[in-house]
Amino acid sequence: MQKRDPVIIAPDYTDDELYEWMHQKIQAAQDLKWANEARAKEAENLSAQEQDITRLEKAAALSIARMITYQR
Repeated sequence: MQKRDPVIIAPDYTDDELYEWMHQKIQAAQDLKWANEARAKEAENLSAQEQDITRLEKAAALSIARMITYQR
């Protein structure tokens, strides 16, 4: 079954205005896609950085115990 073409009703637009409007929508959709991909990559990088920090915190941690002696 073949899909029908979508219909855009824009009575106040010239062909050139409609083309420009569609072009802007396509550009905005592409920009949004790229921004979401960049955000996902940044989240992945942040997760790796947080794991590194946790590992380094454990490696740098000191455990100091002191004995307190009382004089009699």
